[in-house]
Amino acid sequence: MVRSGLFRLLFFAAVCAAAALAQYTNATISGVVYDPGGAVVEGANVTIRNAETGYSKTVQTGADGAFLFPATPVGSYQLIVEKPGFA
Repeated sequence: MVRSGLFRLLFFAAVCAAAALAQYTNATISGVVYDPGGAVVEGANVTIRNAETGYSKTVQTGADGAFLFPATPVGSYQLIVEKPGFA
């Protein structure tokens, strides 16, 4: 009887722990900006904008054309890339 109760307790704890891990509130958005010829674009401004919450953030691409938005609130975003000389 004690063994059955212990098993149920451990099972319940494992299920609760798994459910807690599944509820993310932040995400990472990353990528690389390329020009039409396939070359990476350094120094481009990349902006993410969530119309529902008003959250907006801008970063600049590095020498490898990469950008990163760590710890971004989960949601739907518009991604805007801008650099003078590009349309």
